[in-house]
Amino acid sequence: MFVIMGVATDARAERSFAGIAIGLTVFIGAEVVGPVSGGSFNPARSIAPALVSGNLDHLWLYIIAPILGAACVALLYNLLGNVAENPVVQQSTTKEILEESKVIN
Repeated sequence: MFVIMGVATDARAERSFAGIAIGLTVFIGAEVVGPVSGGSFNPARSIAPALVSGNLDHLWLYIIAPILGAACVALLYNLLGNVAENPVVQQSTTKEILEESKVIN
């Protein structure tokens, strides 16, 4: 969630690498945490097998943890994001570059 907020929703971020950053984060998470949790990043992927097998002992964790984690990350990101109000480098959008070069009016 932290990476998604940083590269896909923040106006200060360069969005052209958002897919790579998010994809690498998911890959690294699956490689590191996958052996521990079965790589269940999607709560729906945990709910269905638990319902079918009848083993609902730890299902609450797969439902509540993503919600709490996303809320905590959003608060933390907003707290840290307000520290750096002015980005070091202001990047121009493609539209601004094309307008400056008189390619589009």
